[in-house]
Amino acid sequence: TNLIQTDKFGVVPTNTTLTVEYTANTTSTVNVSVGSLTRCPSPRFQFLDEASLDSGLVDTVIGSLEVDNEDPILGDSSIILADEIRERASSAYASQNRAVTRSDYISLVYRMPPKFGRVRKCNVVRDANSLKRNLNLYLLSEDVNGNYVEPNLNLKDNVKTWINRYRMVNDTIDVLNGKIINIGIKFRVIADLEVNKYELLQTCTDKLIRRFLNIKFEIGEAIYISEIYKLLNEVPGVVDTTNVELINRAGGVYSNYVYDVDANLSEDGRYLMIPEDAAAEILLPTTDISGVIT
Repeated sequence: TNLIQTDKFGVVPTNTTLTVEYTANTTSTVNVSVGSLTRCPSPRFQFLDEASLDSGLVDTVIGSLEVDNEDPILGDSSIILADEIRERASSAYASQNRAVTRSDYISLVYRMPPKFGRVRKCNVVRDANSLKRNLNLYLLSEDVNGNYVEPNLNLKDNVKTWINRYRMVNDTIDVLNGKIINIGIKFRVIADLEVNKYELLQTCTDKLIRRFLNIKFEIGEAIYISEIYKLLNEVPGVVDTTNVELINRAGGVYSNYVYDVDANLSEDGRYLMIPEDAAAEILLPTTDISGVIT
């Protein structure tokens, strides 16, 4: 269709069979971490007049092929949960293929064709420092393990090009990296006198791990400490939960973003406020969640 409608692709061939070759992935995610792409199982070499060449040298050249990726390969995401599908479907229906409201822009980002890459989470915020209708679009991708990472430049360029097809003429958009706030949970519960404390501690920890193992918080979504209290108090053998503390994990395998948890708690201490340009994440639930039984 493109060949027929434009002259930018050259002259349309006639009486010719057009063969299109393409590659396909069968894995659930094609994201690759740095230095992980080191093999090319079926390399294809083409030599001029190969019949006249030394076959041993040809094999040596083919065997010398080395592959490496200095940057992570991003742009794919794991299967989203049912609640996310329901929310995105509702936003897509309301957007009507144009970008006017904040929800419209978010819906468009999630509906970008997969061949251009996929965004795991996004948020749109009005730029308070801009005198015009400038919008800041914050994006997060995920790595091969499903954890939040900053998107690469290609993905951000593709998102901006896609958005430009639908945005209002007066709107200007800056596509930026979202921040990652890694959070840990510490809790203290009182056990019933007839309960094995060690088994109860493991049960409480396992329940929180199951709750947060596959949870991906939205950008700007608060963490409700009151929910953690409720989950722990529902465990048989727990008399009461006396303390739940959220701590910021930074450096090493965690994000380098340092966040003051105490300064960003709500006045009643029921939830932790998260900035509109950041998303909370419990990176390693099995080690980031710990407790004490009294």
